[in-house]
Amino acid sequence: MTKIRELRADELPERVAAVARQRPDLDIGMFPLYFNLKRIAHALDEPRERFAEQHRLKVSDVGMLLVLRRGGPGYSMRPTDLHHQMLVTSGTVTKQIDKLVARNLVKRIPGDGDGRSVRVQLTARGEKIADDMWNCGSDMLSDFGKLAGIVAKDRERMAAMLSEWANAAEQASTNSLESMPGAKRAPKQKQKKIAKASDAGAQFQREAWEKIHAMSMAPNKR
Repeated sequence: MTKIRELRADELPERVAAVARQRPDLDIGMFPLYFNLKRIAHALDEPRERFAEQHRLKVSDVGMLLVLRRGGPGYSMRPTDLHHQMLVTSGTVTKQIDKLVARNLVKRIPGDGDGRSVRVQLTARGEKIADDMWNCGSDMLSDFGKLAGIVAKDRERMAAMLSEWANAAEQASTNSLESMPGAKRAPKQKQKKIAKASDAGAQFQREAWEKIHAMSMAPNKR
């Protein structure tokens, strides 16, 4: 199903009120927060999707270019590393690489070792698209922060809070899925992986903000 548009802010109160009238037994206190988080996600994702469309690419294709770009000078990775970085199957990565090679956005180069391995490297054209995407995203998010009145000193605190919310949302989603009729409870091993991923996400969040803070405090080099 293709959606025509997202819910408008002025439509939200009546929709929530309608649910309350029909089901007064439900706790709907979190509904407005849920719908507004969806509105934020949709609004911030739309320029990224439009950017990809303008280059006749999918968002995931641009994502691969960004993964290679942030890898540092040389801008190359093994397909296996791309597979792990992008959290998709190896078959999906292979198809994306083939597509981007055909568009001259990446190329396959010999890897280290016996000569049978290969690496995937950004071309100059692919690097430009990745940088343009970063520029677009940075400008949009800076504008969002200004319009929302989010000052620099509050960003780290808010990001940490939203990270905790994301972890809680993932757990609540898992609980809901497991409570559905006929659903099977996730094995303990998977539950441990979810908890481990949440801890890793929190650690990544702290390390990322430490790096950003260090970069902001460093003197500019001309």
